[in-house]
This record gives sequence, C-alpha cells and structure tokens, in this order.
Amino acid sequence: MPSTVDLVATDYRHLDKFWPLVEPLLKRAVERCGNWSIGEIRQQIEKGALLWIAWDGEVIKAACVTRLSLEKRGMVLEALACGGKGQNWRRLYEEIEDYGRNEGCVLSRVSGRDGWRRIFNDYDLAWITLERRLDS
Repeated sequence: MPSTVDLVATDYRHLDKFWPLVEPLLKRAVERCGNWSIGEIRQQIEKGALLWIAWDGEVIKAACVTRLSLEKRGMVLEALACGGKGQNWRRLYEEIEDYGRNEGCVLSRVSGRDGWRRIFNDYDLAWITLERRLDS
C-alpha cells in the first residue's frame, strides 16, 4: 500500500533548498513531453510559479510546478510539469485546484502526455491540453 503523502507549496525563496531534490523528478517529466526545458521550469518558479512538493515526511515523492495566468476568460491555473512515481496525482491535484479556486481561477489547465487523460478524466480535451472549469 502506498504511503500517505502531504502536498506542500513553496516559491522561489526556497528554490535553492528544494531544487536538487525535485529537479530529477521534473526533468524526467519535461523530457517525456511538453515544450518546456528543465531550465525554463526553474525560471518560471523564479518568476512566481509555485513548486508543489509531495512528501511522506522523510522523502520527496513527487513535484509539480504551477503558475497563474490572466487570459480573456479569466484567471487560469496552469500545470507546467509534474513528476514522480506511484502517486495519486488526481487526489494531489485536487488540493492544487482548491488553491486555484481560492486565487479566483475559473479554469485549470493540464498539458502533457496523453496518459494524463486517464487521471484527469473529468477534464475536457482541448487540443492536447486538458481543461476543467473551477468556478462551477
């Protein structure tokens, strides 16, 4: 049975502390899909994106990077990269969606490999991007 993990958000002020631990997880994710390099992911955190860390109290199990962007439809929560093994990403991402709602986001967007559709099956497929309304 998988261990229970907690999800913790951090920002650029703590990046140097956590980056060596999360970079390998995120690097595998960006190498498999997407338009981001690992350097660009780090730059996004330095510019205000959040680094979400899933840890079991001892070991970091997974990491996700999100940012908020203002679009014509309103504020959007975007997942830029998520990496790690054996995690219930749908459950973890629900906490991130709650953050987005609290920030006034009307939409959550997850872009990545086709396998995300199995996990985010309540999202709509928009091109190669999965989206879900947060304000309904």
